[in-house]
Amino acid sequence: MHRWGDTSTYYMQIQSISDDFDIQYSASDIQRVVQNRFDDLPAGLFLIKTQSGNYFYGKEFSYALINVPLYKILGDPGILVTNSLMFFLMIVMDTFI
Repeated sequence: MHRWGDTSTYYMQIQSISDDFDIQYSASDIQRVVQNRFDDLPAGLFLIKTQSGNYFYGKEFSYALINVPLYKILGDPGILVTNSLMFFLMIVMDTFI
C-alpha cells in the first residue's frame, strides 16, 4: 500500500468503517496501521476537523463502504477484487447500455 494521499486515506477509512463502524479518525486507526506492518505511517491524509476538535476522513465514503464486505472476507486483496469488479461492471455497462 502506498502511504501518501488518497490511497492511505481510503485504506484507513475502509478499516475504520470495517472495525469501528464510523469515519472518524482516531488513535485506534493508527494502531491498526501499525499492527498491519506498514513500512511507514500514512502521510498526506485528507482530514476534516470539526469545531469540537474531532477529525473525520475528508474523502467521500461510498467507495470505502462498497469495499468493506470484501475487505472483511479477503483482507487487503479484497480492495483489489472490489476494484476489479467495478472495472468489469463498467465494461459491461458500456457494452450493453
